[in-house]
Amino acid sequence: MIFLVFIFFVLMVDLVSVGRKVQVISAKEAFIWSIMWIGIGIGFYLVANMVNKFRFLKPGVSLLLVFVGLKLLIHHKLKSWGFQPGFISSHL
Repeated sequence: MIFLVFIFFVLMVDLVSVGRKVQVISAKEAFIWSIMWIGIGIGFYLVANMVNKFRFLKPGVSLLLVFVGLKLLIHHKLKSWGFQPGFISSHL
């Protein structure tokens, strides 16, 4: 119940600070916001506990960025070597 009062307060401050017309906040809307914030908290908790499982994330992202960077650097050479762009890039 205290959390619902907190959500009502946060929504009220949001409406007043932005300068919009004040609206009545329904209990359903407050409940949805409560569930959303609880879900975000659970998500952060799960990700924080799984950080050590992503041991290949940095090398993987590094390799991906190197590949994209090299492709950007030699893009003009690719057409002279006979590379044909794929379906998506040729029809944009």
